[in-house]
Amino acid sequence: MSTAAPRLALQIGQTVRRRTDPEGAVVGVVVGLVLLEPSQALVRWPGAGSTFEPEDSLVEVFVLRR
Repeated sequence: MSTAAPRLALQIGQTVRRRTDPEGAVVGVVVGLVLLEPSQALVRWPGAGSTFEPEDSLVEVFVLRR
């Protein structure tokens, strides 16, 4: 019997911030995903480069665009 791979909550292009950062903190964009356990996202932060972040340490941020 086969089992489906668990669905990741994050998607490429999604805007996120670290769960521990205050509201209004710098928002990053998910630019890559590591599918091996523990799941991680490669996040590009404006002016600060890119970092690998544990998937469960990020929360989605909705950004209004004009």
